[in-house]
Amino acid sequence: MSRRMPPQRTKIRDERPACIRKLPDEFTIRWTMDYEMFEYHPENRETTPQALKDREYELQQTGYYWEPGLPMLCRTLPNGKLQILEGHTRYTVSKQNGWPVWYVVNDQCKLHPRQISAKSRGWTLRDHMESRAQSGNANYVKLRDFVTVHKLPVSIAASLLGGRAASGGYVSQDVREGTFEVRDQETAERVAALIDAVAVVFSPAKTSKCAAALHRLMWVGGFDPDWLVIQCQRNPSMLRECATVEQYLQMFEQVYYFRWHRKKGRPIALAKEAQEEFLERSGRL
Repeated sequence: MSRRMPPQRTKIRDERPACIRKLPDEFTIRWTMDYEMFEYHPENRETTPQALKDREYELQQTGYYWEPGLPMLCRTLPNGKLQILEGHTRYTVSKQNGWPVWYVVNDQCKLHPRQISAKSRGWTLRDHMESRAQSGNANYVKLRDFVTVHKLPVSIAASLLGGRAASGGYVSQDVREGTFEVRDQETAERVAALIDAVAVVFSPAKTSKCAAALHRLMWVGGFDPDWLVIQCQRNPSMLRECATVEQYLQMFEQVYYFRWHRKKGRPIALAKEAQEEFLERSGRL
């Protein structure tokens, strides 16, 4: 009779953060239904209704409502409570449904939640902005207020406030690394006002490529943003979605000079000069 071999187990790569994955053996995974013993980290990202809904579904699918092998990571606060460093969405869902929560305490972990979450669902630019604004960083508070007022994507707002052309690069990395600085809010407000005005008749104005084109036009000497707005209002049928910033520049130049009268002055090669100015500024930044 042949000897039956045990089934082979597929080795699964552990994608959990190192501060969870490399816990010493003496760290014990516990569970509780005493939700009051925990506190949220004040600079963690906000838990959206959609994120709560998605996580609730995921937990229900396990059949256990929680995966003990993936506990919350906590550390002890001076007041005796446990601060949640990782797992605050699971905690919120479990608390709402009356489910037990699994957790482990590691007081040696000094990482910020944004660092711990690098191996789970990555933080968006908005998450980074909100986190640092909550911590009192003045540059990020201004960025958050600018986004709220003008209803712009964080990447575009950061580009404008940072003195770079929207979608010009680098700014997203600055926001994530905490090095973002507001360099020219006055110009950013003027560009945002132009974007807001054009968006009334052309909603794609707040997409990254179109916003970048409008930003670059503002660098051209002799360009009149009020005239462009008037022309867009008069000729909305000329506005169309484009695939590149360069195509948007060409489109706005055509709209700007539509039925242009010679008495208004000699036409400027808006698209060409805007692109040249962008390349020159990019080389200086």
